[in-house]
Amino acid sequence: MLPVIRLKQVVHTIHRITASIALSAGTLVAGCSSGFETSGIVLDGDGKPLAKAVVTLFDGISPDFGFSTPVSDDGTFTAGISTAPGIERFRMVTSCDGYHDDERIVYSDDNASHRIVLSRLPAQKDVELNSVGIQVLLDEDSVRFVPDTTAGG
Repeated sequence: MLPVIRLKQVVHTIHRITASIALSAGTLVAGCSSGFETSGIVLDGDGKPLAKAVVTLFDGISPDFGFSTPVSDDGTFTAGISTAPGIERFRMVTSCDGYHDDERIVYSDDNASHRIVLSRLPAQKDVELNSVGIQVLLDEDSVRFVPDTTAGG
């Protein structure tokens, strides 16, 4: 019996091949794919650039397959994606360790520069790991283990 191949799987495979060719060639492949590019700046709540952030664009065909772009030292980015012709809606996710992700929908005809402000995750000061009974103190950049004074030892 022959395997059943769904049209969505074929389109997804063609999309991945086209995207790979476009990335390795450094240009978009005319006639087989189209592209989308957007730009902006990523800041923290105090208005400081988040140079460690990453902007990822996803298209509507393969929501788990995206192109990631690191943010420059001054917080600016230009992110692009190669996709099938006719795709006009993209999901843009901006992430940075220690901050909440920003997720938004952008459209191919949107030429605006995006100003993305990420809010810091709350710092946890005292966490107990019940499975092994270890207490740790978490500061912004460090972890300290709290000695167990109840073990009599």
